[in-house]
Amino acid sequence: MSITGNLSAFAQNASGKMKDTTEMMKISGQITNNEKALNDLYIAVGKAYCTNPNAESHPELNDYVLQVQMLEQ
Repeated sequence: MSITGNLSAFAQNASGKMKDTTEMMKISGQITNNEKALNDLYIAVGKAYCTNPNAESHPELNDYVLQVQMLEQ
């Protein structure tokens, strides 16, 4: 293989690795954002429950529970 062919193969390999690294960083950022959203929802659920812990049901928490379920999928 010629030097030009070697350089071309090296450049394609490097380009592929950069694309993979960029995609992994993007996915990692999405995971971090989802974890923060989940933590915020758990805090909201805890606060809502603590305002009325003796209630039989907590219909106001249904939206929070649905949001948590969607983020955990």
